[in-house]
Amino acid sequence: MVNSEQTNERKSPVFILPTDDRKNKTRTYPNEETLREILKRGANEMGLNPKRVTLHSLRIGAATTLAAAGATDYDIKNAGRWLSDCFQKYVRGTAHMNAKASDLLLNANAYTIEHVKK
Repeated sequence: MVNSEQTNERKSPVFILPTDDRKNKTRTYPNEETLREILKRGANEMGLNPKRVTLHSLRIGAATTLAAAGATDYDIKNAGRWLSDCFQKYVRGTAHMNAKASDLLLNANAYTIEHVKK
């Protein structure tokens, strides 16, 4: 069950724009269009195709990075503000994750059919 504190955290803004006014402690929160423009400009500056980078790219990148770093499912769900396990569709395989999976398979104890029958 989600308590009210967790619900409020899920509704709070994720991004805060920097402000030049150091005396004024108010925060500026970007709207969806501003975030989209910032993301696409950054993609373009990095040599990526801005048409292929969306706001969902942030969710995919965060979920994948957390999973690759060994975060728990709970931590990934909490960071992405997911209430269900649908976050799993956002996690993409990385070279690091693939190498780890390969190591696990290569270092696993070899079982023969006789081991399975026992």
